[in-house]
Amino acid sequence: AALISALLDKPVPVGTVLFGEIGLSGELRAVGQTDARLKEAEKLGFDFALMPHRPTATPKRKTHGLEQQELSHVHDIIDAIRTVSHVA
Repeated sequence: AALISALLDKPVPVGTVLFGEIGLSGELRAVGQTDARLKEAEKLGFDFALMPHRPTATPKRKTHGLEQQELSHVHDIIDAIRTVSHVA
């Protein structure tokens, strides 16, 4: 995210949290304890989360005030930062 932010010359908007892993082919992979990460981000005051796509079988935790956008590829991060930057 930091590299993409620098490339676009746009900061990641305040209140946005990002987490996950990037594979060698650019795919975004989930990391452990997604729900715990979202809960902690919510407690810390973040209001938007960019994260890897979770399989439909994975139960999603209901959050209050934390909008989530699931991404599949590194190109999605570029689009998301552009979109979130325009909103902020």
